[in-house]
Amino acid sequence: MTIYLPPLDETMPEHFPSVSTAMADPDGLLAIGGDLSPERLKAAYSQGIFLGLALMSRCYGGRHQSGQ
Repeated sequence: MTIYLPPLDETMPEHFPSVSTAMADPDGLLAIGGDLSPERLKAAYSQGIFLGLALMSRCYGGRHQSGQ
């Protein structure tokens, strides 16, 4: 199975893909890439997106959580 995850734009830390594009399987993956800068973290958290160390954002039951 091939999984495509859109990369986060390095020049726009406040921009994330629409939460409606989060994958159901595996477990709500939303995007990959980016960094853990304060700007990106604040933007992600304000949108209900939680970044993981692997920087793959996930959505669980309408809420976004990070995962690897």
